[in-house]
Amino acid sequence: MSTYSNTDAPLRATLHIMLLAREWWLKLNFSRKLAGVATVAVCCGVAIAGNIATYQVRSAMVRDSAASIALYMDSFIAAHVQELANAPLLSEASRQALASLLAPTAIGKPVVGFRIWADRRIVFSNDRNLVGKRFAPSPARDWAWAGNVYADPDLDSLDGDDDAEIRALGVPILEVYAPVHQSGTGRIIALVETYQLAGELQLHIWAAQAFIWTMLALSAAAISALLFAIARSGDQELSHLYWENEQHRARISGANQRVLEMSELRMRQMGTDLYDGPMQLVGLALLRLDSLHEQIGQLNGNHKPYAPEIERIRSALSKALEDIRHLCQSVVPAKINALSITDSIALAARRHEHRVGRPVSCRLRGLPDQAPLSLKACIYRFVQEGLCAYGSGYDWYAVCASSDQTVIEVRVLGGPTPPKDCSDLGRDPTLSALRDRVEALGGGLLIQSAFGIHSITARFSVWKMDATNV
Repeated sequence: MSTYSNTDAPLRATLHIMLLAREWWLKLNFSRKLAGVATVAVCCGVAIAGNIATYQVRSAMVRDSAASIALYMDSFIAAHVQELANAPLLSEASRQALASLLAPTAIGKPVVGFRIWADRRIVFSNDRNLVGKRFAPSPARDWAWAGNVYADPDLDSLDGDDDAEIRALGVPILEVYAPVHQSGTGRIIALVETYQLAGELQLHIWAAQAFIWTMLALSAAAISALLFAIARSGDQELSHLYWENEQHRARISGANQRVLEMSELRMRQMGTDLYDGPMQLVGLALLRLDSLHEQIGQLNGNHKPYAPEIERIRSALSKALEDIRHLCQSVVPAKINALSITDSIALAARRHEHRVGRPVSCRLRGLPDQAPLSLKACIYRFVQEGLCAYGSGYDWYAVCASSDQTVIEVRVLGGPTPPKDCSDLGRDPTLSALRDRVEALGGGLLIQSAFGIHSITARFSVWKMDATNV
C-alpha cells in the first residue's frame, strides 16, 4: 500500500493540470493553436509594455512633483543659505527665515520634514536633534551634489540612515534632494532635502497606471478576439476547401477506378480472345503436325530429310503456345469478380508457384469479404508482379496481408540473399507502373530492405474506397 505525504498533493495537482492542458492543446486544430500562441505573445508584449509604461508614468509624475519643489527651493531658499559658501554654519537669522519659509502653511504642501546639507552635515532641520550631525554619503545625495534633482519613484522607500522617524510613519513619502547654487558662480553650496506626504500623488499615479492597464488590457482582448475570429473564419474556409478537395478526390478516384475496371475488362477480353483464337489455332496446328509427322514416317527414305524441319516447326509452335498460355495467365482472370481479396491473393500466389516451381507462403488475416473489382484486380496484379519482380534467386517467398478496418496492407517478401538490391527494385519499370496503379486508388507503395530480406508493401485506405463507391 503506497502512501503520499501532504507535500506531494500540490505536485500531483500541478501534473494533473498540465496533463489536462496538454490534452486540450492537442485537440485544437492548427489555426486555433496559432491564434492561441499569438494571444500569449500579445499578452506577454502587453505585460512588458504595461510595466514599462506604468514605470515611466510614475517616474514622470514624481519628477514633475520634485521639479516644482526644486523650483521653490531655488526661488526662495537659495537667498538664505548663500552664507554657506563662506561659512560652515547658518546664522540664527537665516535659520528663523528658513523656518518660516519651510513651514507647511507657507509651502502649501504637506511637508513632514526638511533639511539643509552642507557637505555631509545637516546644518538646518525641522528636527533640531539632527542639526550638526554627519552621515555617510548616499547615492541620492551624491546624485544631487552633481547638480541634479533627485526623487525616488518608489514612494515607499527612503534614502539614507537619517530618516528612521519619517519611515516609521508608514505612509507614502516623496523624498526630494535639490541642489542650492551660489549666486553669480553657480557653484553648489548646499542641498535641500524635503519629505512630503505623497498620498494624493500616489492616488494620481495609481489612477494613471490603472488607465494604462485598462487600455492595454482592452487592446489585448480586442486583438485576441480578432485573432480567434480570424482563426474561426479560417477554420470554416479550410473546412470548406477540405470538403471540396475530398469531393474532387472522390470523383478523381472514382474515375480512376472506373478506368481501371474498364482496362481490366478489356484485358480479360483480350485474354479470352487469345485463348479462344490463336491458342486454339496453334493447338490445332500442333495436332495436325503430329498427324503429318506420322504420315512422313510412313514414306520412303527420299522424304526423310523433311523430318528435322517438321521438328523445328513443332518446337516453334510449342513455344508460341506456351507464350500465349503465360500471357493469358498474366491477365486478371474473369472469375476474380466473384472472389474475395483473400481468394484473389491466394490465386496469384498459386499461379506464381506453378510458374516458378517454388512455394509461396501466405499469411492473410482480417481482410474484408466485399471489395470493388478495381481493388481486387489491383491487389491481384500487385501480388503477381511483386513476386515476379524478385526473380528466381530467392530462397523463399511470402505474401502477408491484413486489415484493421481502416487500412488494407499487402506485403510481398523475398529472401534471403537477393540477386539485386533495393534500389534496383525501385527502378523496375513494372513496379513503377504498379505504383501508379496503387496510387490511382488512393493507396501507397513502399519498398524496403533489411538483413537480406526485401519487401514491397501496398497500403489502401478503406474509407477512401468506401467514399469513392458511395
